[in-house]
Amino acid sequence: MQKVIEYEVSYDVVATIEYTGEENPGEYYFRIMRHWVDLVFDDDEDEAFATVNEKGEIEIESYLTGYVRDEEASAIGKMMEEILKNITTT
Repeated sequence: MQKVIEYEVSYDVVATIEYTGEENPGEYYFRIMRHWVDLVFDDDEDEAFATVNEKGEIEIESYLTGYVRDEEASAIGKMMEEILKNITTT
């Protein structure tokens, strides 16, 4: 599963988010590739993982850089909803 989103921080960014799988039970990993449209900054790559807490809420954390932007977290949250829905229906 892969999702591409475009958002603006101080410059436009296109982020491609790819679900890479469940490594540890309950930890769902995602690869984030950021491209700065105006070529102001070099492209960068990050990893994030999502878990579901005891309240059933999805929590997202960066694995490499320490940050996941709000737009990226929102996209990962939507991807997680689909993943969890598919797990419960199979």
